[in-house]
Amino acid sequence: MKTLIVAGDYPWPENAGSRLRLATTVGGLARLGPTDLVSVVRETRTDFDPPPDIPGLERIGRVGFDNRTDHGLELLGTLARPSKPLGLQWREAARIRQGVTDFMRGRYERIADFIKLHYCLTQRRDTPFWRDNADIRTVPESLQEKLAMWRCRPPHRLDFVTDLEMYLPASWQYVLYGMEYRTELPAAAARYPRMDEARREFAMIREMSRRAIADLPPHRDLVARMTALS
Repeated sequence: MKTLIVAGDYPWPENAGSRLRLATTVGGLARLGPTDLVSVVRETRTDFDPPPDIPGLERIGRVGFDNRTDHGLELLGTLARPSKPLGLQWREAARIRQGVTDFMRGRYERIADFIKLHYCLTQRRDTPFWRDNADIRTVPESLQEKLAMWRCRPPHRLDFVTDLEMYLPASWQYVLYGMEYRTELPAAAARYPRMDEARREFAMIREMSRRAIADLPPHRDLVARMTALS
């Protein structure tokens, strides 16, 4: 069986954490069998090195695209233009201000929830820092409501305004389950008919993780290496 990896980055040179993780994943999968890599990256990027010789990695391709979108002041201008969804005329400046304020407030509140998610689910209690972050009183009510929903089902794209979010649902899932949050599925098991397939995938991921841990340097050495490159 051949493995096809479609990635949102190109792994070489390994000068950033995301590239290093991708290179490790590519190397681990290539050792398990024939592997192809397709990197989907901005067409304006040029920071690529030739790939190293990796047994099992048969083909490498890059696909360029242009994903530039409005941001910062451009985004605010987009929201205020009459041709856009808000459809507000400039003479209605007060409504424009309120609409943009509400939009940006909600956006930053969800960003704060996402950042807090990294800390509030910690199992550490060894310092005041971790105890404070795990204290339910420091968790925003909006995040508490999400966590309560995710006790009985995984995060879903309809939990978010996906076309306007800073972090997409997959990013929330990575953090949530990376912090070993438990979602109880038995009551809704019929909705997930591919459980056996998922278990096989998880078993493969565990094996890849075991191999990656064996290949990677100790954490302190990795930090020193990345610091030297920056």
